[in-house]
Amino acid sequence: MSGVVQISNNIFLLRDEPSKLGAFVEVYPGAGDTGYGPRTSPLRTPGLTDHIPWGLKDNQPNLMHRLATDNDVKWELINTRRDFLVGLGLRFGTVRKEGKQRIYEELATTHADYTAISDFTAALDESGYWIDTAGQVSYAGQHFTRITLDRDGKVLPFDVNDCFETRYRALQPNERRPTAFLLNAGYGTRHFRVDDSVTVPVYDPARPLAFPSSIYHAKHRLPGQPFYSFAAWWGTRSWTEVANKIPAYHMSGLTNGYNIKYLIKIPDDYFEKEGLETQEEKDAFRDAVLKQMKNSLAGESDRAVVTFYKQDLVGMKALPGVEIIPLKNTMTDDAYVQLYNTAKAAQASGHGILPALAGVDTGGRLGGSGKELEVAANFQQKFRTFADRQLLLRPLWIARRLNGWAADIQFWFEDIEVYNPDVTPTDAGANPNNTDNAN
Repeated sequence: MSGVVQISNNIFLLRDEPSKLGAFVEVYPGAGDTGYGPRTSPLRTPGLTDHIPWGLKDNQPNLMHRLATDNDVKWELINTRRDFLVGLGLRFGTVRKEGKQRIYEELATTHADYTAISDFTAALDESGYWIDTAGQVSYAGQHFTRITLDRDGKVLPFDVNDCFETRYRALQPNERRPTAFLLNAGYGTRHFRVDDSVTVPVYDPARPLAFPSSIYHAKHRLPGQPFYSFAAWWGTRSWTEVANKIPAYHMSGLTNGYNIKYLIKIPDDYFEKEGLETQEEKDAFRDAVLKQMKNSLAGESDRAVVTFYKQDLVGMKALPGVEIIPLKNTMTDDAYVQLYNTAKAAQASGHGILPALAGVDTGGRLGGSGKELEVAANFQQKFRTFADRQLLLRPLWIARRLNGWAADIQFWFEDIEVYNPDVTPTDAGANPNNTDNAN
């Protein structure tokens, strides 16, 4: 008789007949993301210190960090994306429409909420919150922001938690959605200790004053990703690995010599030298000759190779002897360069950065004319940053509501305008010749 009895869909009874001992096992539904998530379910009901893994071994952010660090342009692309998100920094005020244009007007210093908002945003600037949070979004496609309340229930300036140290607590038996995060500096490393985890509630928009400190998770809700999101550039992993292998190949080539350069043909009786009787003596002679050949052919270039062979005087043919045949490498340097540039172009596309603004040489012109750079920069900021900028602004919307600031006050990031002496209009803000800049 089997010792396993299924009682319900997810409850099993394990029974050992000889000892009459038994145990109930609850198979808890798996809680993971489709992309970069675990594929198996836990075999027990999670406890209050269990977390939802991020990646197959709970180290997906760590793997992507190692991949980026081994690449010569990846961090520059991440930083370029970050810089475009923040632009010249946060501004606040009112927005009105004139025809099809949106006119942004910074809040007047006489407004009742100006001082409170100015002090709040100045504290964020001083802590580097916007740069740090934009870096989290550019790297991981999300950010975990700590929302702390004072005694009056007002929101204090935010802090951002590193994605490496933040995990959702596993769903408890009566939960349908996560209610807490666990913070631990050891996630994804061999130094992880479950006792070091600190529990912080998930920010609850239905009960915003329920916890004096909570974490708001700002992310794009990707299909199949109920817990963690990820940045689009994570899909460039294969091309990044290709790009990483090319410098390693050249480093090895410079150190050890590129590829196999010679084929050496040796007759099978070449090492049958007179006076060598035992197999050990023959092997030692063979190894000594091969070592001499290796020392002669390896390493430096531009060496002459000389071989000796006997001549058949009757047939006027060379008798079998040592033959050294040079081998050609059909993979030229141009092919490697082209492959490398293709990999870099693919990476720039994966980061959502226009090639002219990628800040890396993709094999052609870096950016073309000044006009092309200006158009590319404007397009990047106006069309390729909106959604991620909303992720950055979400906590501010919470602060606006809980701190009682006027509902019509808006927040935005000021774009960086490109000044091109030949084509930038005189009345443009970026033009130093604009008379308004003198005021």
